[in-house]
Amino acid sequence: MGDLEDWEAGVVRDPHTPPQALADIAERRYDLHPAIAAHPRVYPGLLQWMAAVAPAPTAAPQSTPYGSVQDQPAQNPITQDLARSVSPQSQPSQPSSAQYYPISAGRPAPPPRRRGVGCWLAGCGCLTLAGIFLVALFVLGGLGSLTSPDEGTPSGQSGSDEIAENIATYQAELETIRTLSADFEGNPVAPLILDQPRLDEIAAEAADPDMNVFESRGIVQDIGWVRTNLEPIVAAAQQRRANASGTASEALVDQAGNGYIDIAWDAAERCGEVGEPNKVTVACPTGGSSPVLHIMEESYYPSQAAFEHVVLHELAHLYQSADQARFADSAGDVDRLLAQGLFNGSEESFADCYALTYQNLWTLDFGNITYGYGYICNDSERQALRDWAAALNVPMPG
Repeated sequence: MGDLEDWEAGVVRDPHTPPQALADIAERRYDLHPAIAAHPRVYPGLLQWMAAVAPAPTAAPQSTPYGSVQDQPAQNPITQDLARSVSPQSQPSQPSSAQYYPISAGRPAPPPRRRGVGCWLAGCGCLTLAGIFLVALFVLGGLGSLTSPDEGTPSGQSGSDEIAENIATYQAELETIRTLSADFEGNPVAPLILDQPRLDEIAAEAADPDMNVFESRGIVQDIGWVRTNLEPIVAAAQQRRANASGTASEALVDQAGNGYIDIAWDAAERCGEVGEPNKVTVACPTGGSSPVLHIMEESYYPSQAAFEHVVLHELAHLYQSADQARFADSAGDVDRLLAQGLFNGSEESFADCYALTYQNLWTLDFGNITYGYGYICNDSERQALRDWAAALNVPMPG
């Protein structure tokens, strides 16, 4: 449920995940190599690297679910996490590193930048063709500059003219992206929807006074990709925020993300099984630029407060991921709070505390069922959480 392992698996399932993100995950997650290899945006250099460092086959982890135990007395709360196997008597542990592997062959080669002659002519990864073409340019240059400075540009158009035209196209695409982004401005999951660091990178490339015509074409291609992928996300969110199901759980999710977080009542199929007596999976999130919260039907839970707690817990994990996406090192403000020892040093306890603070509760027991990870946060932790929520526009009553 919201573990880094689970979130990264969701990112790999997203067909829009950028190549560099796939490489970053591949470096940490050997168990996700088969899924990464099948991704539509994987590049040859990453495939070669994964083949070179492939360990013995390892089963990919399932989404880490939100567990519960039925028919257990309240005095024996279960804080079982599928990925962590924490006993009822133990404290919630730090996220397990069981699915992570040491890197024995260096880091993956970075994805091609779609810049320069080779990638423009033959597509990224066509190193042989690019090399042949560069050799040909060298030979022709040595023979007395047989090629025109404007060769490779449309007939009758100079390279500088095309660069100016491409930068104008970039500016128009950027303006469209700004218009689309206004729909989720201030949304707590906005960093998941739009890759702002990538936009900043493209902007820096567009501001380079020494760019050549091929680089300007790459800028148009990159910014067009961002706009093309953002448009259906915004359109889907605008349709989704109408609460078509009329349920309290969807209303809570719509309030949280204004349509940019989806909800499905399919946890039994999507979240896996615990495989232990009296223990069931009740919820899990899947990530990417269009996150989905998977829960059981509302009638499954003993009360509205119970399913609200589960929904809020999972939303807290999505907010944490959005918090991390704001920083180049993927370490958000929640990580800094945990490093100080708050919330028992656990992301799960933090998520429980978010739900408890939101609901103004001091127990994880709902009827004869206990949800959560056994830690009840104190007043100072709740205040720290409220301050964090206010800074990120995360919903918090009062």
